[in-house]
Amino acid sequence: MNENETKPLTEQESVFEEFERVNYNVNAGNWRRFFNHIVDLISFYVFIIVLSFLLGLIFMILDVNFDETASVIDKSPLSYVLSFMLATIFYTFMEYLTKGRSVGKFLTKTKVVNVDGSLPKLKTFFIRSLCRFIPFEPLSFFSSKGYGWHDDYSGTRVVKINE
Repeated sequence: MNENETKPLTEQESVFEEFERVNYNVNAGNWRRFFNHIVDLISFYVFIIVLSFLLGLIFMILDVNFDETASVIDKSPLSYVLSFMLATIFYTFMEYLTKGRSVGKFLTKTKVVNVDGSLPKLKTFFIRSLCRFIPFEPLSFFSSKGYGWHDDYSGTRVVKINE
């Protein structure tokens, strides 16, 4: 092989070339990921507070007896199902509508991409969001892989971007 010829890339080299081509570093790092998690959790709580306020206004305008409605929701498994659904919707659409970014990811200049460097589709963001509820999923970041189960099962990675 002479100097001008290039050897074929392995699959791993191809992935890294894709990241470089779109101006990504490969790994966002655990501390950035932890910060993203905290900021995104706070963002979710703000979303819930705003949503609760809006629902309260709607109940007030429609003259719904809020005490009876609240006691039914608080004392049933419906509250857990509702929380699960709201969190899944929040995380899925927050990352989808911002093209792989969330409030925390904007602050740390990171982004969600597929393992090949492309932008994930809605279904992928939905899978990521569902996987966040796997018991002990936050502990999966302590593995030697450097990424969590919700990254692994959805085929995504969080990478640092150079803006």
